[in-house]
Amino acid sequence: VERLNFATQQLGDKEKPGVRAMIDKITTGGDEIVSAERLVDACLDQLGAIRVSENTRSILVDFALREGDWNAGSTGRDEEAQRRVAEILGVAASTLEFQRA
Repeated sequence: VERLNFATQQLGDKEKPGVRAMIDKITTGGDEIVSAERLVDACLDQLGAIRVSENTRSILVDFALREGDWNAGSTGRDEEAQRRVAEILGVAASTLEFQRA
């Protein structure tokens, strides 16, 4: 449980340089509308291209969907977009697949 909490806390902290670099790579994708599915895929890629089960991916997408789609071009440097990506990274770090990677 401690390892899980640690990973979630560390990867959800957008002030950490490594997390900031991952967020920047995810949020500078251009002016297209990014779906929750693509946002989750980008986060999983940044975490080491981990593969997750369909159930886990569905849970991550549902989590990302609670705020709907977002425009990466206009919000890429936006504080809210950065917070949102950091939250998804943190939740993805809590998955069984990430913990076993």
